[in-house]
Order: sequence, then C-alpha cells, then structure tokens
Amino acid sequence: MEKFIAEDLQATVRYLELLDRDLLVTAAINQPMAVDFRIKIAVELETFDLERMGLITSQEAVVELASDLKGHVWPHLAKLSPRDVSGRIQEINRTMRREMKKMTFMYLPHKEASWFEQPLNGWKEVLERFPASAIDIEEMGKCYALSRYAACVFHSLQVIESGLIELGKFLKVDDPKSGWTAVANKLRKIVKSEHKTRTRSEKKHFAFIEQTEASVEALKNAWRNKISHSQGRLAVMTAGEFSPDVAVEIMMATRAFMRRLATEMPR
Repeated sequence: MEKFIAEDLQATVRYLELLDRDLLVTAAINQPMAVDFRIKIAVELETFDLERMGLITSQEAVVELASDLKGHVWPHLAKLSPRDVSGRIQEINRTMRREMKKMTFMYLPHKEASWFEQPLNGWKEVLERFPASAIDIEEMGKCYALSRYAACVFHSLQVIESGLIELGKFLKVDDPKSGWTAVANKLRKIVKSEHKTRTRSEKKHFAFIEQTEASVEALKNAWRNKISHSQGRLAVMTAGEFSPDVAVEIMMATRAFMRRLATEMPR
C-alpha cells in the first residue's frame, strides 16, 4: 500500500491549470515560444513525480512534454506555440483523471493513521527483549488502523504466544506444546505450591511469578467468550463481534503483559 500525498497532487493540478490559463491569454498564442520560456516550463515539469502517486502514464506524458519543450529529440518541436503546449497540458489533465478513476483510495483519520504509520511506537522494551514479535506487533497495529479488528486481535494473540513461549523456557515448562495452557498451568502450580517444594529459582523469583500468574488470569477474564484456549493455544472465537473498543483493550492488555515480561522476567 502506497501513501498518497494529496497536497502534492493538488499542487500539480493547480500548476497545470495556471500554466494553461497563462498560455491561452498569450498575445502570440500561435507563434513559437521564446527559448527561455520553454526551458523554464520544462524545468518545472521535470520536478513532477506523478509516478509516485501511481499516475504512470501521466508522468510519461509530462516527461515527453518537458523533453519536447527543450527540443532534445525533435528539433522542429522547438517551434511549439503556446496553443500547442496548452493542448498537451489539457491532455495530461485528462490522462490523470482517467488513471485516477482506475484507483481505489483509502482514507485514514489521523488517529488511525498513527497506528498504521508507526505501529511499533510504545513497544521499545518488548522489541529489544523479543525481536521475533516485531512482525505481529506491526500487523496488529496496521490491522486495527484498517478496521480489521478480528485480524488485529489474532496478531495480538500471536504476540502474547511469543512471550509465553519465552516465559515457558524460564519456568522450565516440560510440555512439548508450550503455550498458553501449559504456561498458565505451570504458573498456577508454582503459586499454589508450598514454599518448601519450590525450586531455588522459583523461590528467588516468586514475586514475579505470582504477579505474572495474576496477569494471565486477568487476561483470561478480559477475553472470556472471545478467545479460545483450546489445544493449549489462543484462537479467535467470535471474529465478527470485535468492536474498535474491544480491539484496543486487547492491544493495550497485550502491550502491558509483554512489557512486564520484557522488563521483569529474569534473564
């Protein structure tokens, strides 16, 4: 997806309109244009970048006109009159309209645009500790910006799963399918166990384990009837029922949980 700069298109259209107007009121409208005037217009046209806006054919027409104004290819074109150039400019405008009719433009309000353009903002600690989560964090933000809320939640679950797998390594989870259920069960088992039965590491880091277990339970309650924990993994259950508010809540809960893991989980 390309970013469309509306002000650039507006400036281009405005310039062509003013140039066309000036050419049509020239006294010697049918006479060859002065060299310095032709070169001035050609240099200004060479600053155009319509291709960046997806207007490829229009850009080709602009490049051809600039070249003709300089008389590089066909010397006889150095005799172009204001009327000739006006006709070329009007054809460029028509080409631009034809090309734009074939495009679909998407508008993002400022708030949503920030999620799309800077989806990794606020995730510094998480990205440093869990760099593999970057792709899902980015997709989570972009899906939210584009109102694909179920997809946004899906990627947030992927982010949490990546953190849970690392947490499982720290807790020495021996389940071959380390993930939500295995890690949650391990946390619960440690918290409910007697002090004397805990390992040295579990005793040393019990405060972190206890707080993390509470966070996991809080996430489960927040996601009740929305997220499935079947087969030990997280999965979206009611894809059609995610509102923007629910998606934001899940994203914020995801970031808070992952930030705690990134900053507090012993290395």
